[in-house]
Amino acid sequence: MNHRGPRRRTAGKRIFSFFFSTRFAAALLAIVAAASIPGTLTPQGKTAAPATGLSPLMTFINTVLRSNDIYHSPWFLALSSMLFVSLVICLIRRIPTTGRISSPPSPSVQPTLSAAVRKINPSAILVEAEELMRGLFRRFHRETTGETTILYAERGMPRRLSSILVHGGAIVVIIGAALSFLTGFEGYVEIPEDRQIAAIAARDGSETRRIPFSVRLDDFSISFYDDGTPKEYRSDLSFIEKGAVTKKASVLVNEPATFGGLTFYQSGYGVIDEAVITIGDDTGQRSYRVQEGAIIHLDDNAAIEVSHIDKDAMGFGPAVALSATTGDDVSRLVLFQRIDELLKIHRDFIKTHRQFDPAVLAPYTVVLRSVSELPFTGLMVNRDRGAPVAAAGAIVFIAGLLATAISGKRRCWIRINRREDFSAVEIFHQGCNNRDLKNLEKQARERWGGP
Repeated sequence: MNHRGPRRRTAGKRIFSFFFSTRFAAALLAIVAAASIPGTLTPQGKTAAPATGLSPLMTFINTVLRSNDIYHSPWFLALSSMLFVSLVICLIRRIPTTGRISSPPSPSVQPTLSAAVRKINPSAILVEAEELMRGLFRRFHRETTGETTILYAERGMPRRLSSILVHGGAIVVIIGAALSFLTGFEGYVEIPEDRQIAAIAARDGSETRRIPFSVRLDDFSISFYDDGTPKEYRSDLSFIEKGAVTKKASVLVNEPATFGGLTFYQSGYGVIDEAVITIGDDTGQRSYRVQEGAIIHLDDNAAIEVSHIDKDAMGFGPAVALSATTGDDVSRLVLFQRIDELLKIHRDFIKTHRQFDPAVLAPYTVVLRSVSELPFTGLMVNRDRGAPVAAAGAIVFIAGLLATAISGKRRCWIRINRREDFSAVEIFHQGCNNRDLKNLEKQARERWGGP
């Protein structure tokens, strides 16, 4: 039984080394990158249209893989988590060896120069070898085993530093992506001129978030090319906190504005219908400027919702469609601005069509005063706290790759084997340029000779 224990530990170490090796991390990185390609090229999120016309098998695979929401799928998050853990462990294992000098060359490596030196004092050869190494490198390491002494050193980027930059940069990128995933927000808002908003709808329609300030559109302008295509959109915004304008900014295409941790991008423009409605009761009259979807609360038990606004309903001019709620009762009303003109033509119109009779809202009187068009700006709103972190990680990652590609190491080993009547000196080099190599060989031959 005892002989199985060590084997199990050896197998466990092999498995551990595999799953937390550079090769495994590189494989995971390749898989995550490959999985990100369809997530980048195809629409993602709740607004993405579901795939149709697929076979039952492909439908099942599409459902399991969540191809319309890859970045939030369990398998993608699991791969990213595994990659993060693997990179962290690889980084931890490499940090202690960052500043180490390279180990001696393998015995199979042939020396650049070899010489048989005969001197009475063998230590003199070692002193000369140390002087040679000291002239080429800031520091070197000496290792003696029996009758063999090896001096070795390197110059250039510290060992494994470029690897640490690559691993560390990838880790920071994943941390930035996690911040974006956990705290990020993408929304869209339409703001008419001279109006302000304090809530933003999520881009996928899942929620509406209130913001701790208001945004007002002071002016919207658009310029066109000679052929009539839009040239430039410009939205002049005011950011308002506690009733006071804190900041003014202009938003153009590719020139966003940032305030309160949110970034506003110019996305589109258009016009929105606005109606002016007057509602009266025993206490007086009040006027409201409303758009589609607006709700006017009459009292604690009654409210009116604006369902639709039409500039010319059935050829009889401006009208609005209202839904009036009183308790559990819901009444529909189409309110015309020129109702008097309509009744002159069709005297019994209201009698036969009760949904056009304003009296259904009694005891309230509701009058449509006007319908007009307001230009609005469409703004994409984004909060991505992880973007700067991911950008910093990408810079470090690229720096590590460049360092790996362009930073050459110059290594040198001098091996001295002491014999009975002479010492064999062998010099090995790696990464030295021709100038350094000639200088090294010249000094070595001056001291010890050689072929």
